[in-house]
Amino acid sequence: MNLSCDTPITRDALDAIRRVLGHVEAQLTAPLSLTDLAAVAAYSPFHFHRLFGALAGVPLMSYVRNRKLDESLVDLLNGKGSVLDLALRYGFGFEQSYARAFTRRFGETPARLRRNPKAIQIAGPLVVRETPGGGLLADPSFVVCPQRMLIGRAIHLALSEDLQDGLANSAGRAFMERDAPRIRGSVAPDVYIGLVKPVNPLTGLATYVPALEVRPDAPIPAGLERHRIPARRFAVFRYAGWHPPEALDLGRLTQLLDFIFLQWLPQSAWRLDATFHLESIDLRHCAADFTEALLYIPAAPPAQAGTPADSRAA
Repeated sequence: MNLSCDTPITRDALDAIRRVLGHVEAQLTAPLSLTDLAAVAAYSPFHFHRLFGALAGVPLMSYVRNRKLDESLVDLLNGKGSVLDLALRYGFGFEQSYARAFTRRFGETPARLRRNPKAIQIAGPLVVRETPGGGLLADPSFVVCPQRMLIGRAIHLALSEDLQDGLANSAGRAFMERDAPRIRGSVAPDVYIGLVKPVNPLTGLATYVPALEVRPDAPIPAGLERHRIPARRFAVFRYAGWHPPEALDLGRLTQLLDFIFLQWLPQSAWRLDATFHLESIDLRHCAADFTEALLYIPAAPPAQAGTPADSRAA
């Protein structure tokens, strides 16, 4: 399989991910290795490990372990064998190894949970979708983030001009080259943050802010400004594409947002706020032929019966 930087993630990659997800679910009590699962995907172990981790947020074998633990929980609460039986059935080898992993995941030992059963929330299998522009998007996790501070340089632009001239990309590159080194007190210097606000109907311009997250007391360099992101709940979508980070431009982001709001959201009970979103790109995990990114969109829980479900309200 050609994995050069001009090869988009296509239906082949989506099929590979889905083959592996199905194989894992069918073989939860069987030995599973990265090499075996990469062979199921028809990828090299390196490339499949990188792609899967970008979409799942955890390494492939951590995902496999978690799915084994989740399934073992059902057997545990149904009394299907001793703790040692479950350890051997799901491939942990030793009762102690299984008990430690179980406790880390669920906050209770297997023995205690069996004695005092209670409902445990689990995440379920990963769901991945193909997006316009040749990338993959994982269904979101929902995260409550504390207040965050950004320091960046805002630009205001017409989407038509950006699509033609790549203004947001140019601003992002200039920020990382000239402004980011001047920022003291950054939380993660290699994690690029883009704060995006949609078109203002009065001006016809969108706002794009290349930024870094900083400590609350970080000084503001000349020419830059501070942006406060209040504590709130976000839907966090994980994206992966076979292209360099700068190819994730405003046009591609607009395609992703259209996909989320027009295709994913109508199938979900959640409500999303379209007044702003954050893109987060850890440049340490990207290359000339690969980008992984997180999209943070403010979210509200499903509306209760009798409550209007406004997809733009959070």
